[in-house]
Amino acid sequence: MEGEWMEVEEHVAAAAQEFFQQQFTGNYRTEETPIMRYVQKSVTDDDNCSLNAHPTKDEIKKAVFSLNGDSASGPDGFTGHFYQVCWDIVGDDVVKVVDAFFSGATLPKSNTHTNLILLPKKDDIQSFSDLRPISLSNFINKVISKVMNDRIGVLLPSLISQNQSGFVKGKSITENVLLAQEIIYDIGKRGKPANMVIKLYMAKAYDIVE
Repeated sequence: MEGEWMEVEEHVAAAAQEFFQQQFTGNYRTEETPIMRYVQKSVTDDDNCSLNAHPTKDEIKKAVFSLNGDSASGPDGFTGHFYQVCWDIVGDDVVKVVDAFFSGATLPKSNTHTNLILLPKKDDIQSFSDLRPISLSNFINKVISKVMNDRIGVLLPSLISQNQSGFVKGKSITENVLLAQEIIYDIGKRGKPANMVIKLYMAKAYDIVE
């Protein structure tokens, strides 16, 4: 409960689970809309085939060795460093798992299970909102994500607007911050009526806006 101080481990765990479940759960309903039929197709059939193609062993190996081997391990306890050092031993098994995913197989929960770790945002923690959740996934999941990320990265220049700067490789999110400052300054300088600026404060984890 908000405003209630808890010290019993079981009570803290239950309250934390409830808090972050609310954080990660949307309260809105998706309404059917015909707008998508008017959106121009950006990904061609050839692009789609490339995205869904079975990765080669070299492609998977490249993903394994491009990831940070010293990152924290997931629930299975194996870091990227283990897979990189023991590639000659476990490489074929890794390739089989990744290939199975691209074949449409459902990965077992032992692979997809993720640990949620809470990191303090400040020294004086008073509520769960003072904690930042991060997910520690098994390395195999990271390899699959890396393969997909590298493939999508090739298409991004043709899919993302030139005005998009946040979370785009080679661009800085501060570009749009500076642009917004210039626009606001220009609006104030001209003093024209009927101008409005909307600022969204994204307070939830992972910048959820509803």
